[in-house]
Amino acid sequence: MFSDKTSVNILTSLLIEHKIRKAVVCPGSRNAPIVHNLCAAGGIECHSITDERSAGFFALGLSQATGEPVVVCVTSGSAVLNVLPAVAEAYYQHVPLIVVSADRPQAMTGQLQGQTLPQPGCLEPFAVKSVSLPEGDGSLSVWHCNRMINEALTACRRCGGQPVHINVPLTEPLFNFSVDALPEERVVTLHAAAADRTALDRAALRFMRSRRPLLAVGQLSEGEAHAVAGSIKRLESRVTVVREQLSACDAEPCRFDELLAAAGDDSRWQPDSVIYLGDTFVSKRIKRFLQGCRPEQCVIVNRRGELTDVTMNATDVIAAGAPDMIYALLRCLDDECDEAADYRDMWATALQTCSEACRRFTPPFSQMLAVRRLCEEVSGREYVMHCGNSSAVRLGQIYNNGYIHVNRGVNGIEGSLSAAVGYASVSRLKNYCVIGDLSFFYDQNALWNEHLPKNLRILLLNNGGGGIFHQLQGLSATPYRNEYVAASHHFTAEGACSAAGVDYSTADDVSSLDMCMQWFTSFGSGRPLLLEVKTDAGADAAALRIYYEFVKKALKNAGVVQ
Repeated sequence: MFSDKTSVNILTSLLIEHKIRKAVVCPGSRNAPIVHNLCAAGGIECHSITDERSAGFFALGLSQATGEPVVVCVTSGSAVLNVLPAVAEAYYQHVPLIVVSADRPQAMTGQLQGQTLPQPGCLEPFAVKSVSLPEGDGSLSVWHCNRMINEALTACRRCGGQPVHINVPLTEPLFNFSVDALPEERVVTLHAAAADRTALDRAALRFMRSRRPLLAVGQLSEGEAHAVAGSIKRLESRVTVVREQLSACDAEPCRFDELLAAAGDDSRWQPDSVIYLGDTFVSKRIKRFLQGCRPEQCVIVNRRGELTDVTMNATDVIAAGAPDMIYALLRCLDDECDEAADYRDMWATALQTCSEACRRFTPPFSQMLAVRRLCEEVSGREYVMHCGNSSAVRLGQIYNNGYIHVNRGVNGIEGSLSAAVGYASVSRLKNYCVIGDLSFFYDQNALWNEHLPKNLRILLLNNGGGGIFHQLQGLSATPYRNEYVAASHHFTAEGACSAAGVDYSTADDVSSLDMCMQWFTSFGSGRPLLLEVKTDAGADAAALRIYYEFVKKALKNAGVVQ
């Protein structure tokens, strides 16, 4: 049996017809008719998450793992505001998230009613389509309801995926489940426009015939990264490619950040032609480098056709996916003109020198050593790597030989663990989440989950505060850095793990780290594992600084940089 609310039944029917198969539901009374229908429909798998902020990121992780849209259903009032961080992240990462919020009738807004605030449009501009459904059951209201839901569900699949918001006002009584069957609804199908092949081919040919071409590949979805991995390797034989582990699968890190740190303002490295694909880079150096160049051609490629000009030098914008541009470049490989050999070889030699130096460098006990040990242990295995922001992802970039999942859309502290839990819940592989202490404790409600996946492994890097703030030049000048900026603390994760049924271990020196890492990567207890590595923030910053000095010396000794 289903709810007697017409709009709820139309919504449920269309979710099924649009092949939405997963939903994350949060507790509440106003959204109970929607939750009931989602559970009763049969074709939708529901996950119950209490904390709405965590639920939004859990749904984001589910969508990243499956490549399909996922519903997150919340009750009225501030509940819907709590999913905004996840919606913002979904917008910048092109994840098809469908927020369904229950609401009081519009007449009650602003009338001192509980759990009531203006919900229509409250997730804009990050929800690219926001609709608020009518409550009536007349023919016009039914048509209007159907049309708006179709608009939202087709919009969520556009441009590679994007978040939408469906607001559902409901008048009491709420709990009458007396309808035998869902209605048969008209389904609208989206047919996306093809990329402009002429513009792609023209830009590709000019790029491949330049003397110093540089292909910059920002963050891609995991699916896109796998799809283009082989093609990028072929392109590397003709052009210089810089990319991070946010866009690389089964590839050793491209150590351009270390090279740029050593090269400084040397103009020899600057390109005369740039194609920028994908989204963000973690490295600030590559952004400054590209902004300091003056290329004759700088092409920005993204699905929305937006002028997202990280380089500040754009000459062209092409509305296309990264694979479209890469395939256009491949079509130029047979062109006999190869003017870029000297530039390409210079970069290749330098990057190889950086990689060899990285392999020779052994950091002291620190967060850097912990991440290196983890990546060494899992190398050659099938696994999924998630990283929190700031120090965690930067260390992952140095050592992980595969794709990294990270919330770099808005780089927020929230949701890293929740997204990893959501992803792991539908993954057959071990999922490793490398996360700093502030990010972990901020998002520890991710462990408030009755069905935590046993394939989850959390490497908690705890140096008693925001470690990244010890690496920022000049911040040591303020006496308030540790207590107020870096939020120093003395918390550990042991209590949270005990409450959540997570097996816990801790390491505070090299020997205990080596022993615990074996347990962490091999042990199978049927429960999630957390390894907390306790380090000193000053020592962590020093280890990274010594590493960059070590690589710079290697580049100088090889005559690569001056």
